[in-house]
Amino acid sequence: MGSQKMKMKQVVLASFFLMLLANLALSQTPDPKSQTTLPNLLEKIDLKFNLTGKPKPEDVGFDDRKARWKLQYELLLSDEKTISDLTSRAYAKCKNTAVNYPRCVAKANKKLDKQFKKTALFVSRGTFERDSLLSEPKREIFVPVKLTPDVIRVFNDAAQSTENPVFILRIKSKVSAKTSTKRKVKYKTSNIATHFQYPLKLVRGDGSFDFYNINVFGASVGIDKESDGTFSYSIYKN
Repeated sequence: MGSQKMKMKQVVLASFFLMLLANLALSQTPDPKSQTTLPNLLEKIDLKFNLTGKPKPEDVGFDDRKARWKLQYELLLSDEKTISDLTSRAYAKCKNTAVNYPRCVAKANKKLDKQFKKTALFVSRGTFERDSLLSEPKREIFVPVKLTPDVIRVFNDAAQSTENPVFILRIKSKVSAKTSTKRKVKYKTSNIATHFQYPLKLVRGDGSFDFYNINVFGASVGIDKESDGTFSYSIYKN
């Protein structure tokens, strides 16, 4: 009789420990319903480029039926610290009081552009051509860029740290036309490079931060008849 009671106690204790282990295992198993997937911080970016002519579009040949505008762009991704370090090293030898300052800056620009291409993460590139440039819509290019998983991951990681992802935009632009005086002209510029944060990251004094999106980023390329038809450009954020 005593041995039967002892066996019963052993069975009860064994069952108790099995139930305890099962409950512990269940408590450590993630509940799919309780897990929430955070949305990606950034999945695409919209680029915009436009071409302007001064004083009037026809003054620089945009009314020529054979006028052509060709634009090439390349979008890269780096970070704030890397860009700052590369820029400082590239222009370290250029002193604005030196006679050869313009030449030094031009050389530094080429060096910096090569470093950007070497160190930054590729995002997107494209080539576009437009004709019949007198109409303003013909002088606008919109480029929706869907980001790759690698780029999306960079931004998701940045949302959990103080890192600042920075896009680098490289542009080449060329316009060929015939002015009202029947003079053939060609305007071109190459290797314009600029960088921008998107989304904008605002860091507070306590170290916390927020991201603020902007709708469109791009460049406005302009030709001014009064300045010998040389290209100028400006970067805008809408």
